[in-house]
Amino acid sequence: GKLVKISELDMGYVDANGNSVATVDMTEEQHLAMADYYKFIVNAYFDNVPVDQQYGITQWCIADAPTDSGWRGGEPVGLWDQNYNRKHTYAGFAAGLQGASAE
Repeated sequence: GKLVKISELDMGYVDANGNSVATVDMTEEQHLAMADYYKFIVNAYFDNVPVDQQYGITQWCIADAPTDSGWRGGEPVGLWDQNYNRKHTYAGFAAGLQGASAE
């Protein structure tokens, strides 16, 4: 009967070798993979948490972190880039909320 909330949701990108990928080095394919993963997470929340226990999802980073940031500096953590342009991750997050595809 407890309420369930995802708080401080953010992610970066780690390559197949376990290395964090900086925002400036991200490929289009990696951006799309992040969007798919956001969609997966949001869908999983709605699929697994009963409606009467859903308390919300808080996405932590609005925009990518500048390189001098104290929180994940230089990482692609936002739903918007540093110029506040929507990224593929925004589409993935929104698609998860809508139950639609991120395409």
